[in-house]
Amino acid sequence: MPSDGPDPTSTRADGTPETSRGNRGAEVAVHEPAPDGTVVQDKPPVWVQPLSGAHGSSGSGPSGQAFHELDREIERLQTDGGDIADGYALVRKLGSGSFGTVWEAVDRLTNERVAIKFFTAGASDWEKLLSEVGLLQAVEGCRGIVIVKQVRPGGDGRRPLYVMQLANGGSLAEWIKTAGAFPPRERARLATGFFTRVARAMAAVHRRGIHHCDLKPQNILLHSPEPGAEPEPLVADFGQGHLATDDTPALGTFFYMPPDQIDAAQVSTPPDTRWDVYALGAVAHELLTGSPPRRSPELAEKIKKAPKQLPAKMAVYREGVFAAPRPSAHHKLVDRQLGRIIDRCLSLNPDTRPRDAGALVALLDARARWRRTRPVLALAAAATLLVIGLIAGVGIALANAETDRMKGDVTAEVSSSLARTAGYGAPAIEDRLQRHIAQAERIAFERPPAVAAALDRLGRGTHGPTWNPGTAAPADFETCQKWLTVTQEDRLARLRRGDSAVPLRLVLVADSGTPGRSRGYFLVRAHPDGKIETHRNADTPAVFTHDFSYRDYFHARGHQTDEIGQPHAPVRATHISEPYRSTGDDRTADGQVLTRPWKVDVATPIWDNTEARRRVVGLLILGLNLERDLAPLLEPADLGATGSQRLGIGRRVKVVLIDHRDQWVWHPDCKQRLIEDRPDGLPHNYRALARTHGASADQTCPWDRVPAPAAGTGRRYGFAESADYIDFVEAERADAEANTDPEIACFTRFNPYAQSRYGEDDPTTEPGHPRKWVLVAQVDKRLALAPLTDLERKLVAIGAGAGGALVLLALVLWGWLVRVLRRLEFASHG
Repeated sequence: MPSDGPDPTSTRADGTPETSRGNRGAEVAVHEPAPDGTVVQDKPPVWVQPLSGAHGSSGSGPSGQAFHELDREIERLQTDGGDIADGYALVRKLGSGSFGTVWEAVDRLTNERVAIKFFTAGASDWEKLLSEVGLLQAVEGCRGIVIVKQVRPGGDGRRPLYVMQLANGGSLAEWIKTAGAFPPRERARLATGFFTRVARAMAAVHRRGIHHCDLKPQNILLHSPEPGAEPEPLVADFGQGHLATDDTPALGTFFYMPPDQIDAAQVSTPPDTRWDVYALGAVAHELLTGSPPRRSPELAEKIKKAPKQLPAKMAVYREGVFAAPRPSAHHKLVDRQLGRIIDRCLSLNPDTRPRDAGALVALLDARARWRRTRPVLALAAAATLLVIGLIAGVGIALANAETDRMKGDVTAEVSSSLARTAGYGAPAIEDRLQRHIAQAERIAFERPPAVAAALDRLGRGTHGPTWNPGTAAPADFETCQKWLTVTQEDRLARLRRGDSAVPLRLVLVADSGTPGRSRGYFLVRAHPDGKIETHRNADTPAVFTHDFSYRDYFHARGHQTDEIGQPHAPVRATHISEPYRSTGDDRTADGQVLTRPWKVDVATPIWDNTEARRRVVGLLILGLNLERDLAPLLEPADLGATGSQRLGIGRRVKVVLIDHRDQWVWHPDCKQRLIEDRPDGLPHNYRALARTHGASADQTCPWDRVPAPAAGTGRRYGFAESADYIDFVEAERADAEANTDPEIACFTRFNPYAQSRYGEDDPTTEPGHPRKWVLVAQVDKRLALAPLTDLERKLVAIGAGAGGALVLLALVLWGWLVRVLRRLEFASHG
């Protein structure tokens, strides 16, 4: 049943003129807006030209009094036994429509139920409204359009009427009100079905050159041919319908009408099929979400408060639609393809919409075909992936087996080379350190008794963090300076016999006033070039005035930078300090400048009495330049024409030196300026690095598990391999990404204190704890396993060939499936 009357509560009257053919004219009078913010036109625009007829002309639509009189006339005739509709028995009133009311009736001859529309006006208005009937008859035979069964003009006291097909399911607007009770998926399915069938009906309408111009849920009726059957939508109310050649104004309904329809009405351009496409998208949106697109309470209120003249309300509507956000609520209920189709229909740019309902149906059919074929395609794709997966799995398993075999071979060969490197480096480093320890202890133990007595007198009394050397007894000071000068001259003479020239320093161990703790002040420094430096001729006098007892060479417990100015207990045995970075520059034997080199100090105590060893009165310190004195000994041995050299890793072996406290002493990456922003300049403790990276001490210090050489083998060093060693010092480099991959490594333990006069044990630790150092020869596993790259390339080539064959097979399979699916689709369309 059409519902296109002037009922103020109907959406059909949302500001749209019921009849809008003719020339443009003045303003349009309207009722007060309905509660939902829409407006109801009271009479047609004055630009509509009246038509001459038997009953004169009428420039306005029926009033409420006319509808009332029509209803009373029908009721009176029924009561008197009259027949207002020849051959039909009226059953009940269905509602009011344009210029009349609609009744349900029964054909007395066939007992068929129909809908009859009675018009309130005479023949003149009948002629004006006859165009709607003509349009309905023009689309007769199109599925989804209300069928006009009979037309009767007025005359001889009879009301004009026409008989239509009865839709027994109400309208889509009524269905939308109850759609919230459906589950989301069921609602989406029904809404998509209604949308598709209405689009097909409108495609037939458009093919006949007709435009509806006012499509909305109220104008789409539902009819169930059988009880319980799913209703079919029927497009009704062509009161605003236009032929393609008709350029009279045609306005639709707010929120179902695109802005370009308003623009066209102002310049009297022919109607556009894309108006109906927009309305179809709006209907689909409302079917899915319950409200038309771009409608908001704020915009409805603005339309309601706008002046009553129709152009003013249309301007507010047009501005609000363009300002409204793009509709997107429907995307939550439908698939992406259908959502995009609806988006195109609702585009405010008519050029991006489908050109007509036929083009829209083509898009919907393409989507439907895809949804029908998708399960088959998914099954075929799954089968293809299964085959490819099986082949790939077998290939990967074979490749992994071959790669594992080669990894074992390469690792064994590299480990053998690393063992040779460690066997070369460990004895050289051990010998160099033992000679320096022996030299320092020889000087300290053979010092004249007067030197020990002078140091003892200089250190007596209570000293603070700052010392003034000028207050010391000149004779004692001269004794210490002369002794160190003669000692250095003797050492420089030995240099011609191949010994290293390293700086020699004398540190005074002075009383601090705290039992067991002392302070350390520099007295004399002897440089390798023969220069003797004291507070009198120092380049940096502050060196001879401050307490340096917080340094590791003084107490052997690490640089206590947070305890500067506090006294500490001095070492009581020869000790090699942890590495530090010098504040000055140094030179190699060939004159090359080393900028702020890394150094360690060999510190041995000077006792007041070498036999009794009651009190440490001074420290004798030999400085070792790591880059000059130790690094050359750590260079990997010449591997010769070994397999590892052929692998290109002979020059990539790194040798790392670690002391008995698991602290870093030398790492090749120190040349890359490791973490210069730290106070001490370097990450010393491997265990601390392990905790930083979430690793265990066993993983970080696997050299603890290196066995000693078996008795009777004649070997001095034991070698062991570790598959889980990670070089965290390398991972801490500031100029490289963190490397947490295991290395291929060989560990060698040795004791630089073995020839010390104090023995192997460290007096500062528990008894029986040997001060073993570790030399680690290592190479990056990724580099060591570089030969596998060739194998991987070959496997990739083989895999690419197999993949190409599989792709070809897949193309043939998909081509066959497409042909089958096309045949099935053709058969389904008859």
